Amino acid sequence: MSLQKESIQTEAPRGLGRRLLGGLGTSGLSAAMTLFGRSTPAEAYIQYQCCHLAYYPSDYTYCRNHATYIWYCSVNGYLHCTCCEASGRSGISCQYN
Repeated sequence: MSLQKESIQTEAPRGLGRRLLGGLGTSGLSAAMTLFGRSTPAEAYIQYQCCHLAYYPSDYTYCRNHATYIWYCSVNGYLHCTCCEASGRSGISCQYN
């Protein structure tokens, strides 16, 4: 008596993956609109170094600990900044390398 492994492969109809991903995209957009209350791109009013912020920068530590968004940027390849947005606050921390 010998044991054999059988593998069953199924093939999804073409286009099913695209519809599935399209549905996830719509769900993700709906979730973002519910969470952030808008579907338009965020507007930055304050430019500080390479960060474009919604508010004047204040305490970076507070912003980092309560962050909604954190991103990184560089000025001339030597000054590297960490930019932060929290509810009603912005923060920035830069250092030369």
